[in-house]
Amino acid sequence: MGLEVCLPGVHSDIGGSYEEHKDERRWVAKAERECLLQQGWYTPAQLPPQGGWGVRPLTHEYQFIPLAIMMALAQESGMEFEPLEGNNAPYRVPTPLQELGELMKAAVLARPGPVSLEPYEPATYRLPDAFLWVRNRYLHRSAIQGEGSLDDISMAGRYVEKLPSRQIFHDFPAAH
Repeated sequence: MGLEVCLPGVHSDIGGSYEEHKDERRWVAKAERECLLQQGWYTPAQLPPQGGWGVRPLTHEYQFIPLAIMMALAQESGMEFEPLEGNNAPYRVPTPLQELGELMKAAVLARPGPVSLEPYEPATYRLPDAFLWVRNRYLHRSAIQGEGSLDDISMAGRYVEKLPSRQIFHDFPAAH
């Protein structure tokens, strides 16, 4: 039993491990250009008008929002943490993301967890329009598109009968 929460971002935006600063290069077809601009993934200067390689600088700092949410959930259950000061200060939510972080944390903490082992709908937090700029500066685009269309390039999770379904990539080919 546990609480499943779907937050904006791909696996390492949530769990960490991306480099502090990196330029993300993705091929963008002309047909998807306007959609990506409207959804905040790119600025016009980052995408060629006829499609092509889109390049945008990203930072890993968004990962500290999910960390703060996980810490708050654990603290509700009695777990104690060292303050995010001194050597732990780098793990604080950075100033530009604090307002969004507080909104996300409030939404997650307000939702009750599951009360049984039966499948349930996970809590899903959609990025408010006022924060679409976060996609451009902090969120990576998945190489595997989730349940979305060109109109909603959200990189949502994949579910089968309301249970998470994961695509597994094995390190070694299966033995015959």
